[in-house]
Amino acid sequence: MKNVIIAPIGEHIDDLYVGVKEFPTERVILISDKERMGAAIKTKSELEKFKIPAQIKELPGDSHSWEETFEAIGEIRKQEKEGNLLINVSTGDRDTRCAATAAAFVNGIKAFSVDNNEVMLLPVLKFSY
Repeated sequence: MKNVIIAPIGEHIDDLYVGVKEFPTERVILISDKERMGAAIKTKSELEKFKIPAQIKELPGDSHSWEETFEAIGEIRKQEKEGNLLINVSTGDRDTRCAATAAAFVNGIKAFSVDNNEVMLLPVLKFSY
């Protein structure tokens, strides 16, 4: 089964490719604010060179916030009911990494981190609010 990988755009976007290499990937959904839209477009183009479809989920406002990241991941979860979702929490900056990890826990989505080109799966913690 292939995965839909969700990845926030940030300082560590190269970690995206480690995850794509490790997990069979159907497509990638990049989460970006307006400030990082150039990097998101560049990453989308690079993925498409390898025939990996990608889409960009743009956050409202000029820069990201925890609430907007939570909402974006929640919306993706609702849209991708049948998809096998994975969140790469390593691709963002300090704030988006934390927000993506918390959103994965809240939405019961599998998440992974990348450290020194090694993938580490995070525990799935399903909370009901």
